[in-house]
Amino acid sequence: MNVHKPAEMLQAEARLHNHLRSKLQELLGVDADDPYLADMLEGETTLDKAVERVLLEAAQRKAEGDGLKEVIAAMQERQKRHYAATEALRQAVVYAMEQAGETSIKTPAITVSIRDGKPKLEIPDMDAVPHEYCQQAIKWVPDRGAIEGEIRHGKIFNWATMSEPKPVLTARIK
Repeated sequence: MNVHKPAEMLQAEARLHNHLRSKLQELLGVDADDPYLADMLEGETTLDKAVERVLLEAAQRKAEGDGLKEVIAAMQERQKRHYAATEALRQAVVYAMEQAGETSIKTPAITVSIRDGKPKLEIPDMDAVPHEYCQQAIKWVPDRGAIEGEIRHGKIFNWATMSEPKPVLTARIK
């Protein structure tokens, strides 16, 4: 059901209902809260049925939305497993190439090479970083560039080190 069609249908039913109520009140000389008028309107218009249809549609869409939420969560978990498997497969290639003493392999379908990666700054305790090595953001965070520069120039900190470089695998699929 198109979302705009129920709204248009409800508006049309409401206009018909309102028009008929005004005419009946005028012809019968009754108040808007007269039970006889309410009974006649219920019998002569379908506003109640239209409201029921639209609200049942809304309930069904909510149930489908809730179900999709569960499906999406399951698919996100599946996606994480695929990414983890991708990384494991890539690491298996790095390991095999390192064991074989190869830094590149060319096939008709793919060219693979391994190069030394760059060490990454590791700061296990962010609270231990002095303020002069932090930059102000919404909160104090370590200025990773400044700290890394100091370490590269020989300064030693007890709260930050450079990691061992990890091999970087580059694969170009043809």
